[in-house]
Amino acid sequence: MNHKLMLYQSAANVTDALEAAANGYFENDKEAADTIAAVQGQFEVDSQSVIAWLLNREAMAESAESRIKQAAENLKREKALHDSIRHAISEAMQRTGIQKIESSDGLFKASFRKSTAVAVFDEAQIPAEFMREKISYTPDKTAIKKAIESGREVAGAKLETRQNLQIK
Repeated sequence: MNHKLMLYQSAANVTDALEAAANGYFENDKEAADTIAAVQGQFEVDSQSVIAWLLNREAMAESAESRIKQAAENLKREKALHDSIRHAISEAMQRTGIQKIESSDGLFKASFRKSTAVAVFDEAQIPAEFMREKISYTPDKTAIKKAIESGREVAGAKLETRQNLQIK
């Protein structure tokens, strides 16, 4: 069963039992109390099950994030090694005057080709017409919160009181 659906149904059972008790649908107070206790107990059991499942899924996500981070670090290290080896081969070929290296089986060859690249040595001297403008605006939520708390109205923003679930 879907975990959200299970919690929804379990919570609905509790609210239904509370409404039934408030509207006098039970034969007596003991029956009402027993029914409410039973559905609340089931809600707690269902919630415990979902929380345990959630904690397991969060641990799986943390593990995946850790593996992704490690893979990214490995990739960065591997690419740096490739660049370093390419640079070493290039320097050695230029130092020795060798312009071309071919494998005996014809699988690869290394040679130089001319290219033109722009080298910016002083960005401050570049005319404005050759500069790209990069403007990015994002709300400063900390400043907005302080302003609203000090009594200032900030258009497009408001403070919300939230109930954040904490699982320890």
